Amino acid sequence: MIRRRKTEPKPRPSFWIASDEYVANGRNLARGTEVTVRDHHGQRRRCRFIEHVTNEKTGTEWVTLTELTPDGKHRSTRSFDPERILVVHTKKRLPPLTKKKVTS
Repeated sequence: MIRRRKTEPKPRPSFWIASDEYVANGRNLARGTEVTVRDHHGQRRRCRFIEHVTNEKTGTEWVTLTELTPDGKHRSTRSFDPERILVVHTKKRLPPLTKKKVTS
């Protein structure tokens, strides 16, 4: 196998505005929130939200997501149009347990 040189990531253009939060389908997305998207082949994919980016010059926007394998591990990083987000998954949160006061 050939070893590849590690390269430093290129800096982003100054006219790209990135945000760690976004609202899709009426739900708030924060870094790490799981979503289901439809890719360009029409297949559904389960991903985790990383960021929302807007290009100020052209007005184009996209979301950067980490694609997940069926067992929940990271597979690859991809970008999609925000309209491709189908479902925003949220975990059910139970109310905190309250301790009963013991009186004697």
